[in-house]
Amino acid sequence: MHTKKLFEIYEDSLKNTSGLEGLVSEADLEQAITKKKYDLQDLALIEVVMNDDEKQFHESLKENYEALSADLTKKNGPATETDPLKEQLLEIFISNLNYYIDLFYNSLLNRHFAGG
Repeated sequence: MHTKKLFEIYEDSLKNTSGLEGLVSEADLEQAITKKKYDLQDLALIEVVMNDDEKQFHESLKENYEALSADLTKKNGPATETDPLKEQLLEIFISNLNYYIDLFYNSLLNRHFAGG
């Protein structure tokens, strides 16, 4: 899998957020993806997301990370505990990835059963 490309999308989506940059490494992201134990079909759909819907995936992540940043700033300023925040960032990434996997999978099923 091309975790380098996924990591580039992740990093780019953190622009304009305060205090969230640099908390997750490419290795952290790869570990989170590996821990999820995606099957071969899901890995193929991740490739499709990166090729066909990269911009939408990026925008979705960006919106979620900006909302998290605004929420943290509103509550108590920049986060001081990085581990829970790191987990939150990875959770948002994996949730978005799962959403797009499901979206493509359902689209394929609909095309199959709709006959075209």
